[in-house]
Amino acid sequence: MKKPFLVWTVLVAQSVLLGIEALTSYDAAGRQIALSMTNLVAVVLVLVFNRWLQRRGQGFSTLTILLIFGSVWLDAIGNFQHFYGRFWWWDHLTHGVGGMAITAGFLDLFLSWRRGRESAVSWRQAVWMGFVWGQFLGAAYEVSEYLGDFWFHTHRVGLHFDTSRDLTFNLAGGLLVIALFLLVRLLVRSKEKSVVASG
Repeated sequence: MKKPFLVWTVLVAQSVLLGIEALTSYDAAGRQIALSMTNLVAVVLVLVFNRWLQRRGQGFSTLTILLIFGSVWLDAIGNFQHFYGRFWWWDHLTHGVGGMAITAGFLDLFLSWRRGRESAVSWRQAVWMGFVWGQFLGAAYEVSEYLGDFWFHTHRVGLHFDTSRDLTFNLAGGLLVIALFLLVRLLVRSKEKSVVASG
């Protein structure tokens, strides 16, 4: 993320979100603190990992950054406006975009390692590892929801098939990112071949 405009835009947007989270009363205090922490942790992790990746070849892509912070905003809007309770599909949307964001982040991570010659994996292995780690984190989040309900008597896990639906939309988001990556790779390679053939 050597894009100063994008960095400042993200920092301003997330600061605005943090201000809304801190200054409005939209939920129980514990849930508001948890949402604020999600925002702060996302900003810190993206800035730290992006800098670390840049030293190894290339940072997060613009699309990855937009997906990560877009998923944070979608979750926050769902809480502020109570969309999770009002629209049955809101949870599916946030899990789909969240699955895309996490998979894209790990995809950038493993491809950057590959480009920086720190890993001897092929691009196919890097894509597979990005997908697998993205799905692992999605599943770990679902386990944390269950344990939170069990230990702290919260009500984050919905009725019936909430967890399986969340995992399904995490999976769909991850597969969509991989499909988009493969499509872009195919288009770039076909353009390179046509340039070489015509030159």
